[in-house]
Amino acid sequence: MTDSTWTPKRTIDECRAILQAPGSPVETELALVHGRLLRVFKNAEPNLRSFFLTRAELYADRDYFVFENERYTYGRTRDAALDVANTLWEVHGVRKGDRVAISMRNVPEFLISFWAVAILGGVPTMLNAWLTDAAFEHCLLTTSPKVALIDPERADKLEPMLTTLRSHSRLAAVIVARPHESKSKSKSPPSWRGMQLWNDVFTGSRIAAGHALRAPACLPDDDASIFFTSGTTALPKAVLSTQRAFVSCTYSCMFAALLAVLRRGEDIAPPPPPKEAEQKAFLLTAPLFHMACTMQGMKVVAMRKVPGRAATRLCARERIAGISGVPTVITDIVRSQLPRRAGAQIEMLSTGSAPMPATLKPELARAFPGLHLMHAYGMTETTSVVAVVLGEDATARSPTCGIPSPICDILIIDPATFAIQPPGGVGELWVRGPNVMREYVGDAAATRKALTADGWFRTGDLAVVDEEGFVYLKDRAKDIIIRGGEKIHSTQIEDALRTHPAVLDAAAVGIPDARLGELVAGIVSVSVSANPSFNSNNNNSVPSEREIVAWTRKVLPPHAVPAIVLVQRSALEYSATGKLDKKALKRRAGEAWRARMDMRTRL
Repeated sequence: MTDSTWTPKRTIDECRAILQAPGSPVETELALVHGRLLRVFKNAEPNLRSFFLTRAELYADRDYFVFENERYTYGRTRDAALDVANTLWEVHGVRKGDRVAISMRNVPEFLISFWAVAILGGVPTMLNAWLTDAAFEHCLLTTSPKVALIDPERADKLEPMLTTLRSHSRLAAVIVARPHESKSKSKSPPSWRGMQLWNDVFTGSRIAAGHALRAPACLPDDDASIFFTSGTTALPKAVLSTQRAFVSCTYSCMFAALLAVLRRGEDIAPPPPPKEAEQKAFLLTAPLFHMACTMQGMKVVAMRKVPGRAATRLCARERIAGISGVPTVITDIVRSQLPRRAGAQIEMLSTGSAPMPATLKPELARAFPGLHLMHAYGMTETTSVVAVVLGEDATARSPTCGIPSPICDILIIDPATFAIQPPGGVGELWVRGPNVMREYVGDAAATRKALTADGWFRTGDLAVVDEEGFVYLKDRAKDIIIRGGEKIHSTQIEDALRTHPAVLDAAAVGIPDARLGELVAGIVSVSVSANPSFNSNNNNSVPSEREIVAWTRKVLPPHAVPAIVLVQRSALEYSATGKLDKKALKRRAGEAWRARMDMRTRL
């Protein structure tokens, strides 16, 4: 990892001028998008079908997706996707614009399903595999897909609600992939009422049928996908994005990679012919983080559980060069056996979804000596990337989340006055560009609240932009703790808690107080094995609440020191998308504080 004293050879403005000049692979131009003149990537494919089929042709014989002992080349994936697409067209009547729900683990059928629906011009409706039953039903009722493609775990979840779904939505067919992996001992062979099995429907006989490729091609601003918000404070919202928005994400990542090259003082060399380029392998730890890998003809490797012994063996076998994941997963990887067994080959680590804890950076440097970091900021509503940074800038300018993509306009807005903040001023981050969602499906009121009349999306994140344009996240606006009129960033407290050698993970929330309005509460997950040198004063060798609070007094101002800290050995609550479940944590901390106050009153 790069030293923080690194000095770039080119300014950001110089790099932008080169990258947006005619002939650049990430050249931009103006286009009319939903009635607004916006910058778009000139060379981006018009739709997902074109994007995928072009790569499948270029890299047909290369490995594309490896799941444990299963291996798919780009060509094999394309053929499987065409078979699924043609069957969906011929048997189930799926046409351009129709929604098809997909909910599985990171298995080959997950990727095949996504590309099959995209080839048809349908709208992949991506339900997180770890949703609660209520959220799962809500998402299906909100989006009303024509077909659902799921795995056995989701089939078990869906079976009791299938009658309701068929009565109140367009859902006509449910197809279960990998039925042999069912955990139900009562079903032999596995079956689910009202559902069909993958191998009975998709037989491989329709690869060349041609229906899918004759389907009308999507235009750049046609519907492309529906993803769902994390749902940490309410039921998930269905976010509808366009073809242009989805494809643009990969070009934003390319922009960041080329920016890093220019910042080092190097020139951008033309890429080698596809068959001569070295193939890199990337370990996938989160659903559908495969677009940038697909663009470059990379090998995507997935497995059921990361980290673990099997993950370590797989990384060594497949020569993994890059890993993507949320900070909690990256923390688990760093503290596993993987760095000792395969750390030398890891070149790139990509994080997103949540800020990387400051205490994790030194651990990464020790675990992966030759590592380049990539950190991205984006939301479901912005079709992933808004800002991204990699290479030397990611380390030297930590904790920045990057430079905005050239297609993204950003503003920092004072939430109270709606005044635009100058560089260095804190405010809510607003984003506008062709990557911003079209709407929340079925929720016009929420759409109006999130999108201004002139197309700005209000992220709800508090941020600062410096003189060069680097974005620094401060907190979620709703996570700010206001104690006696003092605004306290929850991230500041969480970073302080994580500096304790026995703390694995930490969260900070506000809890109600009659006098001060709110008090600071901390929740920490601890393990002595995280730092064997730590010696606790208690008999269990686990730090007490008193010890944790005393630790924070050394690094936090008095008003930010937690009034209560819940200490636990178990992991903290996270949403299905890898974000701290602040709603659940706040409720638990509040209950603990009220119980403590009640006890004091009785005494």
